[in-house]
Order: sequence, then C-alpha cells, then structure tokens
Amino acid sequence: MKEKILQIENLSIAFSVGGEILPAVDSLSFSVSKGEILAIVGESGCGKTVSCLSFARLLPEPPTIYTSGSIIFPTGTSAGKNILSMSAREIRKIRGKKISYVFQEPSVSLNPVFRIYDQIAEVICLRDDEADDVREEVIYLLSKVGIPDPASKMKAYPHELSGGMQQRAMIAMALAGKPDLLVADEPTTALDVTIQAQILELIKNIRDESGMAVIIVTHNLGIVSEMADNVMVMYAGHLVEKGPASDIAKSPLHPYTKALISAVPQFGHEMEKLNTIPGTVPSPSKYPKGCRFYGRCSLADSLGHDEKRLCAENIPILHETKARFCRCHYSK
Repeated sequence: MKEKILQIENLSIAFSVGGEILPAVDSLSFSVSKGEILAIVGESGCGKTVSCLSFARLLPEPPTIYTSGSIIFPTGTSAGKNILSMSAREIRKIRGKKISYVFQEPSVSLNPVFRIYDQIAEVICLRDDEADDVREEVIYLLSKVGIPDPASKMKAYPHELSGGMQQRAMIAMALAGKPDLLVADEPTTALDVTIQAQILELIKNIRDESGMAVIIVTHNLGIVSEMADNVMVMYAGHLVEKGPASDIAKSPLHPYTKALISAVPQFGHEMEKLNTIPGTVPSPSKYPKGCRFYGRCSLADSLGHDEKRLCAENIPILHETKARFCRCHYSK
C-alpha cells in the first residue's frame, strides 16, 4: 500500500461575510498517496480552489473559518500532524518545501520586478538542505521543465517570456522546494491547446521521475482522463463522485459527472452541437436544502413526485458503489 501524503477528513470551510457565515466546502474527505495524480474537477464556484488553498493554510483568516475536520500531512512522524492546529512558524516549513503550488495565471503569480533566476533561487535558499551551486541548480530546473537555453532565459523578467515559458518557470519554482505534493490549480487555462498538452505531459513526467504526489485542479474532465490516476468531482462545495479516472470517464455515476463528460468536445463529432448544463452553480448564500444539483439535474426531471421531493429536501450521503463513491439518491 502506497504511503499517504495528504489525508483530509471531514473538512468544512466557510467565509464570514457581512456578519453571515457562508459555507464553501462541506464535509470533504479524501487522501492522496505518494506518486498519485489526483484530478479535482468541477465548474467555477464548486470549491476546488478553496479546498486546495486550505492544504497549506493559504486562505486569509478571517474571513476564512475552518468549521470542522482535519488536514493531516506527514511531518516526520508516522501519524503526521493536523495543519489546522499548526503555528504560523510550523506552517512556513510546509509551504513550498512540502506542498508547492502552480497557479493558473503565471503572469500574475510571478513577481514582475525580479528575474526568473532570483525567484527560483529564493526557493532553493529557503530549503533545509543547502545547494552546492544555486546557479547550476536553477539552470538544471529550467532545463528539466523544457525551457531552451536556460542560462540565458533565467536572466529574463517574466514579461519577456511567453505564457507557456512563464508556466514552465512556475513549475521549476515549485520543484525547487523538492515538495512531496505539487498542487496545480488550472495550470493550462491561459494557454493554447498545444501548450496545454505539453504542460500536462511535463507534470506527468515529473511525477514519474520524482515519485511526488500531484493534485491537478480543472473544470475540464477531458484533459485529465488520460493523465490522472483518480478523479474527484466537486459541485457546490460537495464531493459528488470519486474513483479511478478510467472508470469515471467510461461510466460516470453521478448526473453532474455525466453532464460534464457530455460537454467535452469529441474527436470526429466537430459538426455536432455540444451539450450544455442548464443554469449555474448556486452561490454559498443560496445553497438549496436538499441535493445541490437538483435544480440542474436531468435525472431529477424523469422522477416521480415523491422521488423529486426526496432530492429537493434531503442532502444525499456519499455512498460507495462499484468501487467508487457517489453522492446521489438514485444513481447506480
């Protein structure tokens, strides 16, 4: 059994806004093992980024409130320690060194007034182990992520690089801390299709070489079906389906997962109209009483009056079925 890198148990996160407590993530539980690529999928506003930022306590407190649960990360002991109970000093030892992040807008995430070399070198110098030659390690990292002529490119400012090169530099910076877990939050959003494929392949190759765990956040099931080992589908702060990526891609159980897959363009069907999901993700202040997907669910449309009432008034539990987990009263 592979070593667990991250263990989330019953995590609930809310925001205090104008005297009102708004739930953002509700009772989230999952784990990530060494060498695993886990994809977290869902539309904007489903709680994906909020969940991932919580792993290293990157959400400002206040307004963020951790209302329940634990985030266990190994700290040299077999049991690990709950990040939510760590001091600020302890958390600084986790950020960048144990958990690194790659964000969706490298032009915003990179500091515009420092050269690429300075930004990567800073991470290397903050590590517990000392590098023999910081300059050579920066060159090595840039070459590892596929940047040509790294000795020259490391002298550039971020604006002097293309979007794809900026994202590669961000990945190099994340790797400089030698993390156990890499969190890539929509890492290909601002890139064209060809560069997207290259960045995803790069992340997968780095996982294969280093054995680190990877969490990739995306709204597009199509780009992770061949890359991820496991997939978590989130909707309106709830985990609605979890299982092996290949199984979910071939036979999704939850109506929301089915809708996401049906909206992915298919090769050879370019002339066909794409399916869409009616409506929008509800805001935390307007979460429905029962199933949060009820108002957009095609399965609910086919149910009888009493069955619809169950969906409208009762939150479904996350149950195990077919070696997967699904949060739906009627999906089988």
